[in-house]
Amino acid sequence: MTDAKETASAELRAMQEMVAGMGRRPLVEAARESGRTRQMLGAGPQLAADNLVQKAVTALEDGDRERALRYAARAARLPFDDFEERAPVAISAGMMLYSTVSDAEETSAVDDTRWLDAALAVLGTADHRGRVEMRTVLDAIPESVQLAPDTQRRLDAAVAALPAEPGIIDVEMDPATIDEADLAEQVMSILEVVVAFESGLVERDF
Repeated sequence: MTDAKETASAELRAMQEMVAGMGRRPLVEAARESGRTRQMLGAGPQLAADNLVQKAVTALEDGDRERALRYAARAARLPFDDFEERAPVAISAGMMLYSTVSDAEETSAVDDTRWLDAALAVLGTADHRGRVEMRTVLDAIPESVQLAPDTQRRLDAAVAALPAEPGIIDVEMDPATIDEADLAEQVMSILEVVVAFESGLVERDF
């Protein structure tokens, strides 16, 4: 029994160290680690946030921002995740944008830049939080894939043109001071970027 307890304790410490390091790693690595952590821990609040964020996106796609905001607000009220030291909805929204853009890039031919065209178009229309998140995602994309030289130059120019600010996943959060209404609006900005990016792909016959 003692050996079993020691093994479980060691595994828990390893998971805690892994998640604690997420905030210091690039977004692409945080995405991988977050996915593994959810599988290991079950992550009830995180899965609830994922579900509500997906419902919010669907509402935005239907043109119903008010309904989408209600879902985002519910997600923002979920219990703070002390293990990951983040609001679950912040991870859900950040990962959704990253996955949406990276999936589009991964399914594109090397010389097909429609995914980047759509991303850059969003940078020109998004609000401040939306631009920060898209810049963060674009900055992370080359960490997991080798882009064509011309594509990399365009991406680098777009990233360099905007000041570096932490994405929502990288922002340190104190559960005692979180403004749930503000968090919900930040999430809405990110999800509106997701929907705008997807619409841009459709417009470009992606």
